[in-house]
This record gives sequence, structure tokens and C-alpha cells, in this order.
Amino acid sequence: MKRNKTSYFFFIFFCISHTYFSQSSQKIRIRKDQTSFYFFQKGKSTDTISSGHCDLFYIRVSDTLKNELTFWIENAQLQIYQADTVLKLKYIPGLRYEAYFLKKDSADVKYKWSNFVNGAAALEKKRIRIQIFDRKDHELLLENNFVYKP
Repeated sequence: MKRNKTSYFFFIFFCISHTYFSQSSQKIRIRKDQTSFYFFQKGKSTDTISSGHCDLFYIRVSDTLKNELTFWIENAQLQIYQADTVLKLKYIPGLRYEAYFLKKDSADVKYKWSNFVNGAAALEKKRIRIQIFDRKDHELLLENNFVYKP
């Protein structure tokens, strides 16, 4: 009987200490980053662009940021190529273009890519510059420079 009480006592002690010293389960929550955007060349990254070669760019922007970015492109124009994630660079020397996502009222498409001429380019004709600005603060967020080879 004494042995039974002792083993019962150790069993109770073990259960209580196990619950006291055991680690609680933690949940990891992953949030989407709503403040980042990605803009990079599709395929091999290079400083030289020609028509049909290295002229596609990926853009990943959350819907909350689409309204806040402005793109300035000198000596070229960015056009939608595939959905709203791949842009094609079209060489147009002598002009500066401004582009941005324009909010739509349609249920199917929330934003539309919009381009318009914003003056003459300040760069020499063989150079292309892409700048991305914050619309509110007019702060430069990203700048890429390229050379165009026909």
C-alpha cells in the first residue's frame, strides 16, 4: 500500500510539473507586406536594352500602393504586356512619359495602367531612365538607367 501511495504521489507530481514547465504553443502569423513593391527585368538583368531583348519588366505592387506610385520614363514608354504584372518597354526617343495606375469603377478590373507624355526627355537619345516616385511626397523611390541599342 505504501508503494502505491508513493507511485501515485510521483504520478501527480509529474503531471503538475509537466504542465507548469511545458512550453505553450505559439502561433506564427504572416502578414502580407503592403508597403513594398518590386520592379525588375524579366530574364537576364542587363544595362543594355534593345527591341525584343531585355525589354520586359515585372512589377508587383499591392492594390493599396497602386494609387500612390508614379513612373517617369525618359526616351521610352512602359506598356502593359501581360495582365498588370509584366510591362514592355517601347523605345520612343526624345519624349518623357509619366505612367501610373488609374483606379477604375469596374468590378472586374480595379486599376488601369495609364500613360501620357510629360514633356521632352533631358537625356541623350540612346539612354533610358525609369524613375518611380511616391505621389504624395514626390520622393524618388527607385531609379534605373539603361542604354538602348537598335
